[in-house]
Amino acid sequence: MEFCGCPWAWVSVPQPQKGMPPWTRSAFCFVLPYFAGAAEGTISLYARGEDYHAVAARILGAFEQELRKEHPCMQARVFCDSCRFDERKLALSAGLGMRGMNGLFLHPEYGSYVFLAELLTDLPCDELPKEECFCEGCGACLRACPTKALEPSGVDTARCLSALTQKKGDLTPLQEAWVRQGGMVWGCDRCQTVCPHNRRVRPTPLEAFQQDLLCHLPPLPSTEEEFGRQYTGRAFTWRGKAPLERNLKILEKKE
Repeated sequence: MEFCGCPWAWVSVPQPQKGMPPWTRSAFCFVLPYFAGAAEGTISLYARGEDYHAVAARILGAFEQELRKEHPCMQARVFCDSCRFDERKLALSAGLGMRGMNGLFLHPEYGSYVFLAELLTDLPCDELPKEECFCEGCGACLRACPTKALEPSGVDTARCLSALTQKKGDLTPLQEAWVRQGGMVWGCDRCQTVCPHNRRVRPTPLEAFQQDLLCHLPPLPSTEEEFGRQYTGRAFTWRGKAPLERNLKILEKKE
């Protein structure tokens, strides 16, 4: 099923995970595709369009309003990324895709270029959770990771370039070398671009992720306030400008 071009599925939640409202009985799980091409840039593909938190709130908010026409007294709450429960596990239990060796969720049409969002409700649902599915395990993502942060057992966030570019404060000389090697001011897409499931993905149907794309980050304004105004509505602003400024300086350094 789709809503506003986004695949979704409804699944029962027999036992709420930690971080879910205690009244949770079911979840409407959404997949928000964001792939709008892989033009060269220093900003990760997911952060080039509108902030996905706002897009998810808008789409799931509209879905909730439609649902309330039939269930006006239901309890419901929208989540997207900023939550303590495992969104991937929930989407997998809804049968929307599978888990890749890089830990990312893989949708059959949109690959790993997706955001996950949920509308948790107190509505009863007969659709029981499905068993988790996993990718074929070709290992392409593990081999492509420039810092060897990916292992069969999981992701070492201390080495993950996506995590390092978002980290506050100073980086060690080795971490700086990794960021310089990665060549990104924000994020990393290596494990995604080599994944066989991303070779023929459908482009996003969502305009918010198609227009006003920012592939490169120009010199930043001098104050935090100016930075907030200039880049309002972007997913990379939540850490402030300090990590981005640091990363720009790292990329400018010569080996």
